[in-house]
Amino acid sequence: MLKFAGSVLLAVSAVSISGALQAAEASGAAATANTPPSIAGAPPRRVTAGSRYSFLPRASDADGDRLRFAIVNKPAWARFSAGTGRLYGTPRERHAGNYNNIRISVSDGTRTRALAPFSVRVVSPSDGGGTSTANRPPRITGAPPTAVVVGERLGFVPTSSDPDGDRLTFSATNLAPWMSLDPASGRVTGTPGPGDVRRWSNIRITVSDGTATDTLGPFGVEVTQVGAISVTVSWTPPTEREDGTVLSNLAGHKIYVGRSRDALDRVIRVSGAGISRYVVDDLSPGTWFFRMSAFDSDGAESKRTGLVRADL
Repeated sequence: MLKFAGSVLLAVSAVSISGALQAAEASGAAATANTPPSIAGAPPRRVTAGSRYSFLPRASDADGDRLRFAIVNKPAWARFSAGTGRLYGTPRERHAGNYNNIRISVSDGTRTRALAPFSVRVVSPSDGGGTSTANRPPRITGAPPTAVVVGERLGFVPTSSDPDGDRLTFSATNLAPWMSLDPASGRVTGTPGPGDVRRWSNIRITVSDGTATDTLGPFGVEVTQVGAISVTVSWTPPTEREDGTVLSNLAGHKIYVGRSRDALDRVIRVSGAGISRYVVDDLSPGTWFFRMSAFDSDGAESKRTGLVRADL
């Protein structure tokens, strides 16, 4: 049997995206790097018994991942939302005292970030507690994506805060029909189809604390068609068989390509012993898997090489 021990490289344009197939099989393909979420905010440190306490951290994720929140040392009088990270409640006189080392964290399912530990003091009205009745408006910021490819998921979460710790709700105007908005977090998501190719303009996201508002935008998102991507596969042809004898009748190579590691259903036959490079074209964005083999003039084929993953 033929012995295919040469290295195989993949390249997209001028950027190398893989190494030797055997090495890739041993170490596993590198996954797309995950960017950790971020969380910030200044929790109110004091609340008067009988008054409502509310704090909503500002959280976002550059990858648009779904976020979940957790808390440790939650005060007994408070409630907590794992979906938004909001800590809220109305303490009574019997709850007067300090509640220390409260920690709120956010996770994207892979990585976690947390606020610095903080304390909340519940004071009795007779101790001179109380808060100002003047409402301060919320704030919303962020850099929405400006372009997306057909079939690609768009995800954007604005950064919002309220100096009074008020509960915030979100609304939007001029969203594209393929977009949706989460009124609790302001997250905009959606996947455009072939009929959505155009520029969607004048989009605005508004945050409200129930009294005052702030608006992000206007901004636009350009939807473009999926562009075909070409991958250059290069390799070192084998020179011997598995038994160590010289391979004198090499006839060519086969490239196996697919979207799943278990379904390499596209087979490209590259005839010619002296050929060591081939351009695989018409690939759409996403993850592709590759293997190779060699064959001789008698039709004998080598074992397939290790698997290489390419994220296009």
